[in-house]
Amino acid sequence: MIGWLFGVALAIWPLQGIAQAVPVTSGDHADFTRIVVQYAGSVNWQVGRTDDGYELRLTGNAVKYDLSKAFKVIGKARLAGLWADPDTGALHLGIACECYAMPFEFRPGTVVIDIRNGAPPKGSSFELPLDGGTAGNLAARPVIRPKTRPARQTTNGPSPTYDWTSAELAGHGGRSDLPASSLGLAADIPAGVAPDLEPLRQSLIEQLSRGASAGIVDMAKPRGDVPANEQSGNPSVALHLGEEPNLIFRQKGDHDAPMTAAGLACIADDRLDIAAWAITPPEPAEAAPAHGEAPAPSPADHGAEAGHGAPPAADTPAADTPGGVPLARELPLSEQFAPALAGLTGEFDRIDPEAVERAVRFDLHIGFGAEARALMVAFPTEQPDAALWLSMARILDGEPDAHPAFAGMESCDTAAALWAVLADPKVLSLGQIEKAAILRSFSALPSHLRDLLGPILVDRFLAMKDFATAEVLGQAVLRGNPEGGPQIEMMQAAIDLANGSPGASAARLEPLAAQSGPSAADALAELVIQRAELGQDVDYNQVMAMEGYAKELQDGPGGARIAAALTLAYAASGDFDSAFRHVAGTPGAAEVLWQSLGTTGSDSAILTHATLAAGQSPPLEARKAATLIADRMLQLGLADQAGRWLSVVDGPPAVLAARVAAAQGDPRLALQLLGGDQTPPAMQARLAATVMLGDEKAAAALYAELGMTDAQWNSVGRMQDWQALADHGPKAWKAAAATVANPPEKGSNPAPDGPLAADQRLVEQSSATRDAISALLDTVKSPAVPTQ
Repeated sequence: MIGWLFGVALAIWPLQGIAQAVPVTSGDHADFTRIVVQYAGSVNWQVGRTDDGYELRLTGNAVKYDLSKAFKVIGKARLAGLWADPDTGALHLGIACECYAMPFEFRPGTVVIDIRNGAPPKGSSFELPLDGGTAGNLAARPVIRPKTRPARQTTNGPSPTYDWTSAELAGHGGRSDLPASSLGLAADIPAGVAPDLEPLRQSLIEQLSRGASAGIVDMAKPRGDVPANEQSGNPSVALHLGEEPNLIFRQKGDHDAPMTAAGLACIADDRLDIAAWAITPPEPAEAAPAHGEAPAPSPADHGAEAGHGAPPAADTPAADTPGGVPLARELPLSEQFAPALAGLTGEFDRIDPEAVERAVRFDLHIGFGAEARALMVAFPTEQPDAALWLSMARILDGEPDAHPAFAGMESCDTAAALWAVLADPKVLSLGQIEKAAILRSFSALPSHLRDLLGPILVDRFLAMKDFATAEVLGQAVLRGNPEGGPQIEMMQAAIDLANGSPGASAARLEPLAAQSGPSAADALAELVIQRAELGQDVDYNQVMAMEGYAKELQDGPGGARIAAALTLAYAASGDFDSAFRHVAGTPGAAEVLWQSLGTTGSDSAILTHATLAAGQSPPLEARKAATLIADRMLQLGLADQAGRWLSVVDGPPAVLAARVAAAQGDPRLALQLLGGDQTPPAMQARLAATVMLGDEKAAAALYAELGMTDAQWNSVGRMQDWQALADHGPKAWKAAAATVANPPEKGSNPAPDGPLAADQRLVEQSSATRDAISALLDTVKSPAVPTQ
């Protein structure tokens, strides 16, 4: 119906100027957003203001920009959009805040534009348009409204049409009296136009305006020289489809309620305000003053007279909220049960729905999930939020929920995101979660619920390597309970380990593991797993304690983790036989077990548990440890075993692969694998392959580069380069090599006294050669004689 009004066009810019696209990257800082444009060489650039932001122009040929990574690590709080003008090639920056651009050239060819908070410096040239004139205030730029579509002509005259882009009604009086800023419903709707089209028009304009503000919709007036029904190729609305992590889907209705990606309405905050479900005392009624008596001054009046605000009442606790807004004063917990459970039934035992709602909410507020569900079963009533309460009750009790009410709510900007993550940890791996709503809602929980749910959330975010969010959650827990209990201490230990402080983590866990309380088993299991992952030892007493916990808690909710910790305790204590017997029932521990075998396992343990038959592949759980085990097998002289383990590694280390190839009798492949690597391990592997090839010259050069002087000259000697030895070799080599490199020339120095003198000289030369060879042999160390 409205397809002739606007089209959707992908923004594809033609390749202009140079073939290589110019990368555009960005980064967010506390008070500015930085855009970096890296040209191939020095450029002549200009930056000026536009109606919706700034533009970057080059003098000369236009270039193509690569914007694929522009919004990879930033949001759109300051930089709303980034696009290249297909006509001029200028790079446009859409601004979504009260901020200004400050460009500079970091180095030739690298232009940096900082979008900074606040007002621009007075007299900044970057606030002037590049084409002359003056730029308007970004916060007050005019609204561009397309022209009214011409009325469609028929044989009986113009028929009434509906123009969604304007409050004017084409073909019915013009309604030119309506102001341009008016978006209200026109009073005289023409015949033939359904009266419910006006909400559609409002919704279209509102949603397209949001898209324009977010930088993914470009608005422009329709071309006047093209009929409206032929403008499909000249769209007045262009949607740039790209990365848009901050889009919020909403459904039309009261308050424009946010929607999930599946089109469900997000659960509103007021339906999940568990902090407000406590029982508070009724407000005391103020006694009316007697006739003629002035009303008693309030504390606020006294404060006003004193020149300052009144302090809160002494019996009103300070609010445990980030903003410091005082909450309603609660009764002591023991005094809340009676009013919370009062009046569940009335006359003729009729159930009071309001009383049931109050009681169920109170049980959820204090963390009694099972009791809340029992109340709903014992007092069945029609409650619109019953499904929410059931899911919240199971979450508080740590039980799985067969009918989750918060499915898909993790992307909502309400407290529903918090309960969705608590209900299903798998949603964290999807990345479509609203962290701000989670942190805000968690911080608003009562302190006892933060103590209960905080460690669970921290563990889940740590498992996703989101250390920053885990740290913030941990601080929110400690805000209400600075001393903490066992679960909070374990949470802090996990944060310490994630922050690279295993010693601090162990220092928190060891006292808990040594206690006899209910948390001792969990603390010892965490300590054992941590030690095994770090390659540290576990002593015999800890192994025995883990065996006892495993038998005692095998059927409990934490039994699987305790059993996995026992497997790793065996491995960390050196008992790999018991560890591999036990791992069949704890598959989650297999990966760390193989890592421990490759790191700390004895030679006999490696041969027993890691030897593979011909054609056998390592287990899937051992793939991460394959490099370690291949190296151990090579050290044991088992090149074929090392090759089998290394064959399952994606991109194995070049040095290890070269060593395996050389050990398997392929030194040429080893040299090929090493390439130009000049690290000491690579040089050693290259030397071994070179020696295997018998290339004494190359071997001598490598010996020299590695500082192995004796081996270098031994290699030169095997090459029979006597002259090099005589000129530069060690002292012991020089004399012996000189007799070969510089023999007396035949017929030189003829003996004046005849043959006897010549024979005497030969005897002297032979004696000198014998002494040189003896000195050379004396430099060779005798092999050690084995002793019995």
